[in-house]
Amino acid sequence: MNYLMNVLRGWIPTGTEIHVGAVVSALGTSLTYFVGWSDALEALLVLMVIDYVTGLLAAYINPNLKLDSQKGFRGICKKIMIILLIVLAHERQASLLLNPLSCGSSLATRV
Repeated sequence: MNYLMNVLRGWIPTGTEIHVGAVVSALGTSLTYFVGWSDALEALLVLMVIDYVTGLLAAYINPNLKLDSQKGFRGICKKIMIILLIVLAHERQASLLLNPLSCGSSLATRV
């Protein structure tokens, strides 16, 4: 019975896990709201996770490399910036499709 209680206590998230979960869920919710969810976005996120995990494994296996939380944080920030740039490009494209005159060219008059 004590073993079962210890296992169940291990499943309860700690303060750090709660904060990380809140940030990840906020990013996922805002990304889905602004861009929508597609197979291409899912593939991009899966490849980003694979890239991060292989980086961790390379640092763990290779004796010349070391696990550095600062490098890992920098890598995560770069991945977040990539996603934000995709969101920006998507919103810009959506605004141009809604209002073709806002692109600053005479594209609408050529048609």
